[in-house]
Amino acid sequence: MTGSRLSPEHEERREARRLLIKDIKRVLIILTIFICLALLLRAETVRENLFNIETLRATLQAEHSHREGLRSRGVFLLAGSLLVGVGMPRLFLSTVAGAIYGAVEGTVLALVASTGGATLTFQIGRSLLSSMVSRRLGGRVAVWRKRFREDAIWWVLYGRLLPFTNSTLMNLLCGSCRVPLKQYVLGSLIGFLPFTLIFALFGSAGAKGNAMQIGLGLICLLVSILIQRILRRWRNVELRTKLVGRE
Repeated sequence: MTGSRLSPEHEERREARRLLIKDIKRVLIILTIFICLALLLRAETVRENLFNIETLRATLQAEHSHREGLRSRGVFLLAGSLLVGVGMPRLFLSTVAGAIYGAVEGTVLALVASTGGATLTFQIGRSLLSSMVSRRLGGRVAVWRKRFREDAIWWVLYGRLLPFTNSTLMNLLCGSCRVPLKQYVLGSLIGFLPFTLIFALFGSAGAKGNAMQIGLGLICLLVSILIQRILRRWRNVELRTKLVGRE
């Protein structure tokens, strides 16, 4: 009986193969979703409604009745959340929201949709892709898990204040590291707000030809970049202080 037992090396290889197959299955599920979306986007009417601002405005900017207005906003929130969830840049969504609904309402709608889409990806990272993300990112997951334990809201906020980073990867990472949902949503809402407002302003200004809104958007952009630099410098000083204290 003992001779039939597998060696530790063989057991390790078999476990590695099992995990690889598991990862492949999960990737295939996600890939299938993206392929279906790609096929959907091949339809000319879908492309026109998604990427033509004038068509979007005509389709969604329903002001004939209160009921139609609510339905328009509901469609935008649902579609926006799903599109951000599968990887569409939230800054594009913010621009479209500003062009359709104006700077103020567009900011609110884009912020809710962006957070909803990010939360969708977060839940996928927390359940379906949790182990795969942990294995693929290796030691970096342990570093981020430690950071999230120390101050989850700050590190989620830090990732959100850098608008041109890979937001989808950040969502999956937060899910894999089991960041508490409440802290994740709060950090995302606060972190998304500055650039959502800025690009909603740009979208509204472009649709209306409003030079004042463009100027206001540029000022907000400069202020946001300055705040980023201050926060990053403050955080680096705090981290160095902690390291010195431990030594």
